[in-house]
Amino acid sequence: MKVIFLVSIYLWSLICERLIYFKWGFPSLRLRYLKQWKQYANKGKAKDTYFIKTCLLSEVKISMEKYLSIIKMLIAICPMLGLLGAVVGMIHVLMSWQLQVMEMHEQWLRGYLRQQFQQWQVWL
Repeated sequence: MKVIFLVSIYLWSLICERLIYFKWGFPSLRLRYLKQWKQYANKGKAKDTYFIKTCLLSEVKISMEKYLSIIKMLIAICPMLGLLGAVVGMIHVLMSWQLQVMEMHEQWLRGYLRQQFQQWQVWL
């Protein structure tokens, strides 16, 4: 099924994007936020620095958890899609068996009717 393939490609692309982000993107972002924190930590009141720290931490958390909910959802959906593919495959196999059995019955019925017709001709 194409859906399973597309969902798995999308899932792995999101996972790879997150790995690339944590390997190369996040360290520079972390240094930038640390630099901002050091600028504000030395100035102002303790209450202001607390709010600035909270804001910076929430921005870091948002950037770290980007696409995480989509990845969780796709991980939960993938086994169900696999089961759906198995069921659809079984239905296709059973339908092909049914067609083969119908053809065999049709051939048997033709042979039986031919034999009966020949017997009726003999009787007449």
